[in-house]
Amino acid sequence: MGANGQVDLTPELALVPLGTPPTGVAAQRVRLYDSTGTDLAWPAYLGQDLMVNGVPVTLAVDQSPLRVTGITRHASANPILTVAATYVSGDYVGQSGSAMVFPGIFRAGGPGTGILQSAVLIDKATQSIATELWLFSQNVTVPADSAAWTVTDADVQNLLGVVAFSTYYASAANSVSPVGAIGLPVWAAAPGDTSLYGALVTRGAPTYASLDVTVVLNILAD
Repeated sequence: MGANGQVDLTPELALVPLGTPPTGVAAQRVRLYDSTGTDLAWPAYLGQDLMVNGVPVTLAVDQSPLRVTGITRHASANPILTVAATYVSGDYVGQSGSAMVFPGIFRAGGPGTGILQSAVLIDKATQSIATELWLFSQNVTVPADSAAWTVTDADVQNLLGVVAFSTYYASAANSVSPVGAIGLPVWAAAPGDTSLYGALVTRGAPTYASLDVTVVLNILAD
């Protein structure tokens, strides 16, 4: 019995060869037993003590920090509405021929992947109309503003998902439609690209002026 009232543990160390020298790896096998030679189970408190007294890893000065968790990032797009007319259901809402860009949504130098956590549509015209965000991994060809939404067979291969904005909350000046708990894996198709791309499609008949609609994306970036 040790001075602290715990069982006196004596390790028995043996080298276990794993491979053929000199390229093989040797490991240590630990056996615990008491003063009578009876084998003991590895006690939980010993593992906890090792963790508490462990030596922290120190990176060399020329090494980048290690990221072990994702980081929340957000980006917004506020398209110039080229026509800015009264739309009908199924129309594209955005700048003619230019998809929305969500710049810097991924970390520079990162893998260009993440999880879309939430999105918010901000409607400065308080139209509060059901709207879809078609989200793509690379830039795509979009129609003219206020024209029927269409996407080519080639571009639709890069579709990541569609976010539906349907529930709105209005103030006296504007309305917002937040969508949470999306959990959609997203990625940039081109190496080094830090952006996502999108297109808005209305499912009603809103009347917008240019810059009336903004979309904000929040992702957990790898």
